[in-house]
Amino acid sequence: MLPGYDFVGEDLNPSTGAALGTFLIANDGDGWDPDPSDPGDWISSTDQKNTTLFPTSSCALQDSSWHGTRVMGVLGALTDNGVGVAGMTWNPYLLPVRALGKCGGYDSDIIAFSRQRERSRGCAGELLWRSRRRRIAQRRYQGWV
Repeated sequence: MLPGYDFVGEDLNPSTGAALGTFLIANDGDGWDPDPSDPGDWISSTDQKNTTLFPTSSCALQDSSWHGTRVMGVLGALTDNGVGVAGMTWNPYLLPVRALGKCGGYDSDIIAFSRQRERSRGCAGELLWRSRRRRIAQRRYQGWV
C-alpha cells in the first residue's frame, strides 16, 4: 500500500463559506494531512443537533458506510485462495485517499485531490491552492460495492 493523503478540510459555513474552526465533517480532528485513515462517516443524533453542517433533511441517522475500506478490500483482495472475493488485479499498488467525510464533503476537497494527483502523480504534500468550498448535497456511496 502506498502512503495516502486526507483531503477532507475544515468545516465551512454553507451560507457564507467562512471557516468555522471545526473538523466535524472530517471526523478526524484536523484538516488536510498525510493520514488517510478512515474514522467512519456515521451520523449520530448529536451530529443532527448541528443543523448548519448536518441538515436533518439530507443527513439521516446512519451507521458508517466504510465505503473506502470496502473498496480497498475488493481491489486488494487475494485471488485463487478459495476465500471471499477475487481482487481486481495481482499485487496492486493501492493509494488510500479521503476526499469526503460525514454527510458528504466539499467540491474543492475533491478538486484539490484531482489537481494534486495531476501535478505529482501522488500525494506528496498539501496544496496551497484553495477555492471557496461548496457543500455537496448528500453524496453517499453505500451499496455501490
